[in-house]
Amino acid sequence: MANSDDFKLYILKNAIVRNYEDIRDALEIDETFIRDLIKEGVLSEKAGIDYINNIQQRSKKKNIKSVLMKEILNSNNVNVVQNFVNILEKKPLLKQYIDHGIYDAEADLYNGALQMSFETFSQYVRFNGSTLILHLVSECVLNIDEMELIDIKPTQVSKCTELFQILLRKGDKLPTVVAVLRKCGNDRVAEEILTNLTKSSQVLDQKTKRTLQDKIFLGL
Repeated sequence: MANSDDFKLYILKNAIVRNYEDIRDALEIDETFIRDLIKEGVLSEKAGIDYINNIQQRSKKKNIKSVLMKEILNSNNVNVVQNFVNILEKKPLLKQYIDHGIYDAEADLYNGALQMSFETFSQYVRFNGSTLILHLVSECVLNIDEMELIDIKPTQVSKCTELFQILLRKGDKLPTVVAVLRKCGNDRVAEEILTNLTKSSQVLDQKTKRTLQDKIFLGL
């Protein structure tokens, strides 16, 4: 069963894969770098020593970067991959590659969510928890523009409404909805989603809607 660590692994690994050659070429592997990997738990002491020995052999040095990156990508330990990324991000150029990769991987996730049917997304949430789903909803809301609201079929608004319904039925607290819609910074979008939530389900009644409106638009 998938959990938030699976999604974190997906995003981090994809961030590396999307810029694999650039990251590999920009890596500066020396004894200090390997010892940092050992210290942060990315490599065991034995594995780290093996890498250091290989660095000192010119014939093996050329392939070390690829071997190391493949080893990280084959790991299912989220802490190993996260700590490796943390070390890469200490270098501005590598941080740039990682940041771009993470942005693209997250975009793929929420765009994929938008294209799912209501039933499929319900299953997706059920098995994967609501942490990432909340992130997806936030991204969906933030990416709705004014034109979406005057379209005959405002697909993103409708999908966001569905996502909120699923989250609320899972037992997420209403302040979660408030936080996301307040973050949206667009009163028209927030109002449209609230209205849709009230119309399309029993999750929100009129009284609750008014309370949410006060919290979102008046900051009460």
